[in-house]
Amino acid sequence: MTKFFYYSKSADKPPGKGANESLDDGDDYTELKQVKNWRKILSNFHIGEFEYNSHRYRTSEHAFQCQKIALADPVKAKSFHMESGSALSKGDGEAARKARKLVVLTDSQLKEWNKIKHKVMQDILKCKFTQSEEAKKVLLLTKTAELWHGTRGVPNSRQWDLERVRNEITNDEPIEQPRKKHKGESTVTSVNTDSEPVEPKRKRKKPEQ
Repeated sequence: MTKFFYYSKSADKPPGKGANESLDDGDDYTELKQVKNWRKILSNFHIGEFEYNSHRYRTSEHAFQCQKIALADPVKAKSFHMESGSALSKGDGEAARKARKLVVLTDSQLKEWNKIKHKVMQDILKCKFTQSEEAKKVLLLTKTAELWHGTRGVPNSRQWDLERVRNEITNDEPIEQPRKKHKGESTVTSVNTDSEPVEPKRKRKKPEQ
């Protein structure tokens, strides 16, 4: 199976030549190879303004963390909007990720967030990859390859949300997330953030900080 790995600072190497990557015999990614830094474009930290739910965001990370913060404080969540003119809204994806601690979610708010976060991410990614011709081109040029997020200190995780969006854009049936772990694969299901994987469900004693 062809696998591509990416994160916000991925080296600009040809498809199949990145760390942990593989190409099936006969797979042709010549056109993808021509796109400079195509891996970085797949990242949530990639800067490319787009609109989601009537607001504009600088990165997918801004949009994602905004929805999370809005559960606890809708006013503070507005600082992620480009329209706010805030330093946060003009910052990079790393700044947006750090702002996930802008407010503390209660146990009930965190429970609600865990129920909706993957749907939220898919909606955000669909906006990003349909409103930018370059981003859409890159995503579609990955064809049917498995898309994995990987960076030092974070378990490698397959990006099911991004693959589902790719399938929707190409009018294919959404793929099903496997129930069983394959040998050598992480059990973590990420939502495409560069350094905050989503861990398997477990009992929480304290609200998220």
